[in-house]
Amino acid sequence: MDSKKIYEKIKDIELEYVSLKKELEQQKIFESKLWSYLKEDKEEFRLFWFKYIEFFEKLKKILNATRYRKMFFKIDYNKLVLRKYLIHFYYSVISDLLEVFWAHNEYIRVFLDENFKKDYWVYAKYIYKPRFIYIYNTPILFIEPFKSYIDKDIFDLIYKIKTVASIKRIWSDYDNLFFWIKYRVDKFLFSVFRFVWNVIAHTRFSTRNYWLITYENCLKYIEIAKPWDILLTRWNWNASNISIPWFWKHMAMYIWSWEYLKSNFEWAYIDNLDLNKHYIIEATSKWIYIEEFDYFVSKIDYLGVARTSFGDDKIKRVIGNSFVNLWKEYDFIFNYYSDRRFVCTALVLKSYSKEFSSDDWIEIELEKISVWLAYLPNNFIKKLNEEAQKENPSIFGVFFIDSIEKTWENFINSVDELLKSWSRPKLSMFLK
Repeated sequence: MDSKKIYEKIKDIELEYVSLKKELEQQKIFESKLWSYLKEDKEEFRLFWFKYIEFFEKLKKILNATRYRKMFFKIDYNKLVLRKYLIHFYYSVISDLLEVFWAHNEYIRVFLDENFKKDYWVYAKYIYKPRFIYIYNTPILFIEPFKSYIDKDIFDLIYKIKTVASIKRIWSDYDNLFFWIKYRVDKFLFSVFRFVWNVIAHTRFSTRNYWLITYENCLKYIEIAKPWDILLTRWNWNASNISIPWFWKHMAMYIWSWEYLKSNFEWAYIDNLDLNKHYIIEATSKWIYIEEFDYFVSKIDYLGVARTSFGDDKIKRVIGNSFVNLWKEYDFIFNYYSDRRFVCTALVLKSYSKEFSSDDWIEIELEKISVWLAYLPNNFIKKLNEEAQKENPSIFGVFFIDSIEKTWENFINSVDELLKSWSRPKLSMFLK
C-alpha cells in the first residue's frame, strides 16, 4: 500500500474512532453499581465490543502496511512518519479505553476475557512490540532533517501526534502488565486450588461419622417450603471450615418438587428427575448441579432458610438464570465477576441479580478475598438481620434448624436466633 493510500485511510479511521469513542462513553454498563451489572447492559456492551474488534483489526492492518525500509536499507520517510503517527494513535486508543473503564476495569477485563477469544489485552499487548516502542520513542527532531524527502501533508502529521502523558502512560502500561500477569497466574492458581480444595473438602477432624441434622426436622421445613428459598448450611469439624470465614459456610437454593418444575419449565433435564422428590441447586467443588434435597440435608449440622418478597415472575426468571449455569465449574479463585465459574454464593445471588433497571434484586456488599471480590455466606445472615429492621424487607428469615455440638442435639430454633447466628464462632471447637 503506498503512502498516499495509507494517509487517506488514516483520515477515515480517525473519524471512525471519534464516533466509536463517543458510543463507548455512552454505554450504560459504566453507570452500573460496581458489583451489579444489568443483564441488558452486559448484552448491549457485548454486541458493541465487536465494533472495537473490527476497529482494532483495521488499525493493525494499516499499521502493518507502514513498513518503511526499501532495498539496500533505503528508508521510505513518508511511511516512517505514518508509522510513528499510527503507533501514537494506537497507544492513545488503548489509554482512552482504560480511562473509560476506570472503576469498572476489573469487571470489564473479566467480561472480555470470558466472551471474546480476542479480548482487550490481545489488542493492548500488540503495541508493546519492540519495533513499535522504538518508533514511539523516536524524537521528532530526528525526523525533521529529512523533511525534504516527505510529502507536506504527511509531514504535518508529526505536529498532530498526541503523546500520552508520562504519568498516564506509566499507569496504563502497569495496568496492562498487571492484568496480563494476573490472568496467567489465576489460571495456574485455579489448578492448584482445585486440587488442594478437593483434598480439604473430604477431610474431617472428628470421630463422629454422621451429621447432627435429623430428617424429622427437615420434613418440618418441607411443610412450609417455597420454590427458590435460599438455604444456608454449616457442617462441623470439616477442614474446609478453616478457609471460609465466620459461622455459615455454604449457600444453595431450594427449587421445590419435580411437579413444580415440570409444570412451569420446558427443560429436557427435568425428565431425568424423580417424581415426588424435592431438589436443590448448588455450586460445589465438583461443579454446579441439581441435588436431591434429602441427600443435601443428610450431610449438614445446621440449616437456615431465607425467602424473598419478590413476585412469581422474578422467581421463575431466577430459576431460569440458575439453570443456565448448570455443569459450570466451581470458582476456586473466588472471582465474583466471573460468569464462567461460580462459588456457592455467586450462583445464588447472581441468579437473583438485577436484569433491568426496574427489576427487584438482592442488594449486597462484596468484600475483598485475595485480589478478587467475593461474598461470604455469613454476610447473607448479616443482611437478613439488617433487612429485619425495615418495614418492607426484600428478604427475610423463615426457618432455622439448630444444633448443640457438645450434646449432639438437633432442634428447631427461632428466626430471631437465625438472625443472630452470624456472630457465632467460626471453628467447631468453640461452639456450645
